[in-house]
Amino acid sequence: MSEETMQATAKKTSALEAILERKSRPVTFTVEDHNKLPGSRWRYQVRIDDGEAAEMLDEIVKEFAKGVRIPGFRPGKAPAHLVRNYFEASAREEVVKRITPRVAELIAEQNNYDTIGQPMLLSYKSNKNDGTHIEIAFEVQPEVVVTAATFEGLTIDAVEYVGDDAALARTLDAVRARMADFVPAPGDYAYQKGDGLLIDCFAHQDGRQISELSDTDFYTTEIEKFLPAQVVEALVGKTRGADVSVDVTHTHTAKHEGMAEATEHSHTTHFQIHIHEIKRRQLPTLDDDFAKDYDPTVENLAALKEKVREAIVKEGAARTKRETLALVFEELAKRVPFELPQALLQESFRKNVNSVESRLRAQKMTLNQVLPEQRQVLLNQMATNTQREVRNFFLSSAVSKAFDIKVEQAQIDAEIAKIAEASGRKPLAVLGQLERNKEYAGFVDGLRAKAVEDFILSKVKVNYRKTSELPAAEEDAGQ
Repeated sequence: MSEETMQATAKKTSALEAILERKSRPVTFTVEDHNKLPGSRWRYQVRIDDGEAAEMLDEIVKEFAKGVRIPGFRPGKAPAHLVRNYFEASAREEVVKRITPRVAELIAEQNNYDTIGQPMLLSYKSNKNDGTHIEIAFEVQPEVVVTAATFEGLTIDAVEYVGDDAALARTLDAVRARMADFVPAPGDYAYQKGDGLLIDCFAHQDGRQISELSDTDFYTTEIEKFLPAQVVEALVGKTRGADVSVDVTHTHTAKHEGMAEATEHSHTTHFQIHIHEIKRRQLPTLDDDFAKDYDPTVENLAALKEKVREAIVKEGAARTKRETLALVFEELAKRVPFELPQALLQESFRKNVNSVESRLRAQKMTLNQVLPEQRQVLLNQMATNTQREVRNFFLSSAVSKAFDIKVEQAQIDAEIAKIAEASGRKPLAVLGQLERNKEYAGFVDGLRAKAVEDFILSKVKVNYRKTSELPAAEEDAGQ
């Protein structure tokens, strides 16, 4: 290694050590005021020790002096007192920026706060006469306390989904619908939901054409995914060559700038549709040939029915558990109220929106193409789901901590062995893949979450009402 390289390396190491030392340096300050804010946040007003503030100010002035230009001096050659006169306000601002994270960290340590995200500098004042005062806010993990008493007398009524003959029949009907053929219908055939449609569609609102709802020679077998329910209902019973006009009124509440209260607004979208062609849906016959066409791994209809029933039972058990847990968490939230951190809510909401937009892009759509009323319903539902997800996460973590719920190595090995058997691989190969893909920690977290859920259900008395009204499980049946 050359001398120049060694010097450069030493310089970088020295700079890094200086940064780490600055981040961990002790800071003396006095708390002048503090209070709890909504959304699991705290606000602190503090005064920085004058000596430490002055020391940091001197350091930053020296840093500034290395690169700033002052008339009459070469870069980096101006005296420190001139640099201070020219740039004191900026230097004091830099002091505040650098010291704020450390002050927030020390406050958190002193008060045993488990902070979330970065502290926010709300305001500051720094001058020779008044010293340095900063006002900061930061979010903390909410205090969620769960004990054995939390579960005492906790009883809920829930639905248990069973895979009976009625559920099997509905699922097979859904399978047949997915495998239906669509053949040109005669001229006098009246359109029914589920048929195919070739249409021209033009939508206008306030005299302006809505491009995302307008198209020519558009064919689909799922028109309800693209047009409002009022429009679909108007198409039912119409024949080839028909022209259909429908007005759909959407009402929403909004608060505009300068207005004291939100007001109700209505927009009417006019749809003009021409039916070019109708393709009638023909369901396949439910026999052995149908079974083998749908799932080549089965030999006959009886085998397909057995496979479908197993899928229904599996999905029914999963849905029963999901819905039961949702009800339990609702009751736990009433017994253990706490505030949700807003920053975490916003981050989780953005992730949920991004996930929905990704699914829409896979269908060559965007969230903006969804009708306004549908988009608002979707966003509201995502916001509600996000609150539940974050709330349930904190409740689950509190249960896990209170009752010391852990995942033993034997449980991890057993689950890996199960995956290996199902995929025809060796356990070591499954473990290796998890580690290579950096998924092992998430895998263990998933097992721990399941253990917490099972523990919670074991502490609750559930009165089940049995039903076979389960959404079709044909997706699982053919896999």
